[in-house]
Amino acid sequence: MKIILTIAFAFSLCSSDAQTDTIKTDTSEIVIYKNPEIQAEYPGGISSWFHYLSKNLIYSDYNVDNHIQGAVVTRFIVDSLGYSHHFVSISGPETLRDEAMRLVKNVKIWVPATNGGKNVNSWKEQEIRFKLLN
Repeated sequence: MKIILTIAFAFSLCSSDAQTDTIKTDTSEIVIYKNPEIQAEYPGGISSWFHYLSKNLIYSDYNVDNHIQGAVVTRFIVDSLGYSHHFVSISGPETLRDEAMRLVKNVKIWVPATNGGKNVNSWKEQEIRFKLLN
């Protein structure tokens, strides 16, 4: 059985203005852009992202045997230095979510989003599609 993976690179569910969220820490508040002018991205762009996925994706025997397919959407913060954190899986088949989360968590540094020419903290939504072909 052949396995194929497709990805819809980052997308935003926000309007085109630079809306923000605020996260409070023990010592400060952190502003996080929902829709910066330029979205955070995988280093090297989409072709590098596809290469990373082709080398690192593990489609479990359970998912293959049970023909489980679908899109998993992950959401996380990419800070102004490119570090990612606050990961959550927001949709997709439950049995595929762990693998999607593992893939995005293993990327240590992203290219940070920019707004007004400056690197900013931003939300990143990454969809990963899992599809089996016979």
